[in-house]
Amino acid sequence: DCTWSGCVPSKAIIHAAAQSLLSRGDGMEDMKKTHEYVHRKINEVYALENPKTLKEKGIDFRNGEVSFISKHKILVKTSGSNEEMISSKYFIIGSGAAPRELQLDGIDDVERKWNYKEIWSVNELPPRLAVIGSGPIGSELAQAFSRLGSEVTMFGSKLLRKEVDEAREILLKTFNKEGIRCITSRPTRVSQSQEGSVNVEVEGESVQVDGILYSIGRNPVLPPGIDKVVGSHGIGKTGGLIVNDYLQTKCKNIYACGDCIEDNLQFTHYAGKQGWYCVRNAFLYGKSKGIITEKVPRVTYTDPEIGGVGIITVEEAQSRGYKKAVSIRQNGSHIDRAVCEDANSSTFIELILSDDRSKSAKILGGTCVGPRAGETIGEIALIVNNGINLEKVADTIHPYPTYGFGLMQLCSNEASERFYRSATAKIAKWL
Repeated sequence: DCTWSGCVPSKAIIHAAAQSLLSRGDGMEDMKKTHEYVHRKINEVYALENPKTLKEKGIDFRNGEVSFISKHKILVKTSGSNEEMISSKYFIIGSGAAPRELQLDGIDDVERKWNYKEIWSVNELPPRLAVIGSGPIGSELAQAFSRLGSEVTMFGSKLLRKEVDEAREILLKTFNKEGIRCITSRPTRVSQSQEGSVNVEVEGESVQVDGILYSIGRNPVLPPGIDKVVGSHGIGKTGGLIVNDYLQTKCKNIYACGDCIEDNLQFTHYAGKQGWYCVRNAFLYGKSKGIITEKVPRVTYTDPEIGGVGIITVEEAQSRGYKKAVSIRQNGSHIDRAVCEDANSSTFIELILSDDRSKSAKILGGTCVGPRAGETIGEIALIVNNGINLEKVADTIHPYPTYGFGLMQLCSNEASERFYRSATAKIAKWL
């Protein structure tokens, strides 16, 4: 999913759209070039993980449809009518998820509609595009198509609902500036005219568009027969596999990782890590927990980028027992790289600390907004996951001028302020 219809093509089109915005080229021509560019990048990434590459690493590969016969047997149907029965002591399922279908009156009669997997076949730019869904995928693609030249209207109840209010406000201002209209309601009906245009009805208003892109969530995909093996009690309400903390299904020899797990975080980096835990737990002594949702970083690759990890609000920290938790913040106007790149008004770093006095306070989580926020949130994830405290981050020299230097500067300023309020500082001043 990630290589063919997720992370790779979306980041490729984001890059291409940014270049289109800079060049102010013709949208139709840019879309044709963009289509070629996106698929070229997909194939470049695939070359690193295709069957030939896997075989060179000693991995046997079967390309076909898999169904479970029992907890120790699967049937693989390859090309033609070839079938192969494979027995194993352990199985690991990583079958992913599929786009949730749009349930909307009139949608079946609309010809030009695409989910996030189908949109990559489009090589002609829709002059007017409706994006239904205001999560990370919808937000990224709305901005990309707008920059390529589409007139974009986004429909969704709340933009990036998992992020802090100010991050969402900054992105909304950017969207408004770039001409993306955001309607905070869901459409009630759509209809297609004889000429091919689409009428989207929402709260008494009609919006005319030439195509609909929808991204309203994803449902787990499971191999046939697994429901009979694990039983009905092993499948969740959304159709995902129920696993324990060690990623075992109801059949302890069958493990699962990634998006096929019920209520799992749907990130490639999380799925990959869970895959590693599955192998570790199946073959090595002892068990490692594979459900680690709180400390998994996330990034939305809009412009500006928005990243978050761990606990991102004081209220959440206090509800988890950190009664003296506080937030500290560095605005873009005090991050020299942001100033140099004219991004100071759309950049900030915010950290949540475990207490309001100690220089060794734990960093519980944080939010980054701005250019390359995804790189900065990766460092904060390292800090959070390894219990690195405020003072240690402050003491780590970062290169200047980087956004990482802004993180260090934030921690350094806070550690200094805490020292100045300490008894040691007061004694030093008195002496």
